[in-house]
Amino acid sequence: MPERAAEIIAVEYACPEKVETNLDLEKLYPTWNMCSVAKRTGVYQRHVAGPEECASDLAYRACVKLLARAAVAPSAIDGLIVCTESPDYILPPNAPLLQHRLGLAKSVAAFDYTLACSGYIYGLAISKAFIEAGLLENILLVTCDTYSKYIRPDDRGARTLFGDGAAATLIRRGERGIGEVDLATDGSGAGSFILKNGGCRNGVHQHGGDSPQDDVHIHMDGPAVLNFVKGEIPAFITNLLRKGRLAPEQVDLFIFHQASKTALDELQAILKIPCDRTFSNLEKMGNTVSSSIPIAIHDAWRAGRVKPGMVTLLVGFGAGLSWGGVFVRWTNNFMTIPA
Repeated sequence: MPERAAEIIAVEYACPEKVETNLDLEKLYPTWNMCSVAKRTGVYQRHVAGPEECASDLAYRACVKLLARAAVAPSAIDGLIVCTESPDYILPPNAPLLQHRLGLAKSVAAFDYTLACSGYIYGLAISKAFIEAGLLENILLVTCDTYSKYIRPDDRGARTLFGDGAAATLIRRGERGIGEVDLATDGSGAGSFILKNGGCRNGVHQHGGDSPQDDVHIHMDGPAVLNFVKGEIPAFITNLLRKGRLAPEQVDLFIFHQASKTALDELQAILKIPCDRTFSNLEKMGNTVSSSIPIAIHDAWRAGRVKPGMVTLLVGFGAGLSWGGVFVRWTNNFMTIPA
């Protein structure tokens, strides 16, 4: 065991109160075949942020729950890392907003990074590096997104799939927990999942501005993304298992980014993973982007699927194109404080 190691202590999450069911959408769009949609996506409901509800609001609620569960004082946190693609503002970042709202010390290192469905894996890698280098001791890793604000209301593909949410993970110096990690990128596929406006390339426009209406909404080429998942992720996982010197049967649980039922079924079939060694909560949460993996971890723990000593392989993949994987061995410290 290295002199300094990083372990996950607890995970909590928060979602908007509003729940949009498939029945709600079918009433709005009678031509949508929601039975077919549910069969493909695996989603039957999703949480949707209110007009005045932003990513930092959900993040704040998740962090408050986490600090209470772990019985950690805000003053003990020395790192705040926030992953979001739907920040409250272009600037400042969400991290300083959260630092102030949570009452964290001014000495805290706080910053945002921009990634989507691979964001949690990258965040674990960043946190692991900071702790093992001796730069930080107690990190709040926060993922938060409100994709509903980017989705065209009549975009059946995106609206039926994505849900809003935030997750907070406490990572600290401790026993060996976060293990072998691997990260990858292929920017040639960036156009398959893109929101063209909002940055400086095409100008910053509001809805109704002088750009095409679709440029202010998410564009997702579902078949292209699925082909990416089938083409890249199985080989990536096989290679990561080799690096970690583990056979597939030595992994107690695989938790993938909750992309869609079709994507998860494809991965499970290609890799020949038994159903009892995967976990999904798509049915009630939808695809919550960077928060899908930590939310799944929390729900798997509640279902008794994550226990001390178990080895879990976490794999995220999506916009960028970007993907990553990491092994986590759950220690006796994980979620030991009663809710």
